Amino acid sequence: MSKRMMAIILSAVMLSVLTAGCSGKGGKQEGANGGGTDSQKPISFSWLVYDRPEGKVKNDWEIFKEIEAKTGVKVDWQVVSQEGLTEKRQIMIATNTVTDFSQPTNQEARENGPENVFLNLNDYLDIAPNLKKFYETYPEAKAVATGADGGIYDVPVLEGDPAGKGFNYIWMARKDLMDKYNLKAPTNINEFYQFLKDLKAKEPDSYPLSFNTPVTADTGMYTVFGKIFTGITGFFNQSPTEDKYEFAPYNSGYKDALVFMNKLYTEQLLDPEFYLLTPDQWEERFLKGSLP
Repeated sequence: MSKRMMAIILSAVMLSVLTAGCSGKGGKQEGANGGGTDSQKPISFSWLVYDRPEGKVKNDWEIFKEIEAKTGVKVDWQVVSQEGLTEKRQIMIATNTVTDFSQPTNQEARENGPENVFLNLNDYLDIAPNLKKFYETYPEAKAVATGADGGIYDVPVLEGDPAGKGFNYIWMARKDLMDKYNLKAPTNINEFYQFLKDLKAKEPDSYPLSFNTPVTADTGMYTVFGKIFTGITGFFNQSPTEDKYEFAPYNSGYKDALVFMNKLYTEQLLDPEFYLLTPDQWEERFLKGSLP
């Protein structure tokens, strides 16, 4: 695999997408009239993605036209359903038939990387100074991406990154309803509660708040409110105030989180089926306007 091809791959890696191992089956060159600066042939990469109801994957997206025009790189989408993504990815990993780009978990990457399923990014840091700086700046990211052989096989997302203030996700609200009822975005937990109360008063037949499932996932209710009240991500993670790991339910703030969640449920501000909804059902409710 040429250095040019690896430079292209690593630029995509910086978008938090892991690259597949170089086994001769990916990164195909095809055609005779390509872009790029040091090659006359376009390069095609396969990319495992899932379809979303609100935004189907399309080969004619403008951004990929621009990428092809500037670099000669084409994308061959391998599209699966959202529900089937994990199973498809795990099958590809087990059979070493992964696409050039995919998004495995940190554990999948570091455990299977040494088997040549994924690229060892250590071998390319000399041509990827930004990636090299990332691992030097965040040694904890390097730790969770490092396999048993010492190779680096992942570009982790840092929840504790100061630029993100420890959160990787944002709240979503119906702007049309906010404008209609002159509601302002809340800036703290008390304003958030009042925001939901005001929405419920204006739309009494709806439930202002809903969460994706499972409830303990990154955007699940227990994870979100647990972190708001304790500063700890998940059930067991690094303490926000001390240099140690802490079991979140032992933190004094966790009881406050449970009380707050119970209040939302009791006052019908929270969708009572929050723990049963599949991702598709959750998205459908928003797309059809059945939730504010």
